[in-house]
Amino acid sequence: MAQTESAISHSRQTSPHWPELLSKTICDLSQLAHAEFELHEAGLKQVIEGQIDRMPILGLLTAILMYGLLLFIGGLVLLIHLWLALLIVGAAAIAGGLVFRWAIAI
Repeated sequence: MAQTESAISHSRQTSPHWPELLSKTICDLSQLAHAEFELHEAGLKQVIEGQIDRMPILGLLTAILMYGLLLFIGGLVLLIHLWLALLIVGAAAIAGGLVFRWAIAI
């Protein structure tokens, strides 16, 4: 009987205390998660600050590109207008020449 009691007391000493182990595990995991969130926050803060520092340059670049696109489209419209004007004048000259030739031939 003494051996049985000593075996039970020995097994109680070597058996883990599950509530305490679970509590320590949860505490360690929460500390790990907190540290990860702090690292992520620090990295995100640097990215946002870097983008904010670039905002004036990006705004200026956007304005320049918009003006360039406006001027390009304006030039294209004027070029097409010029081509159409030349096409109309050329067609009128050909038509006038054909009419004049037809008039002389009669």
